[in-house]
Amino acid sequence: MTDELKALTAAELELLESKNGVTGLSTVDVRRLLANNFRLRRLALDAYLAIAERNPDFPREVLARLKAEVERS
Repeated sequence: MTDELKALTAAELELLESKNGVTGLSTVDVRRLLANNFRLRRLALDAYLAIAERNPDFPREVLARLKAEVERS
């Protein structure tokens, strides 16, 4: 990751705790977890998209949805 990590604000941390049940972790740990989650999700989407494009029997509507999700992220 090239960006320097910065601490979450109290409001951001409170929002994360309420949505994800994250408690007892430092803000740096939470940011690392979120960054890793984003990175792994992107890798999975890219791999799934590559498989879908090579397989002629793959449902086209699912392929279109995957492409749209990759473009959004």
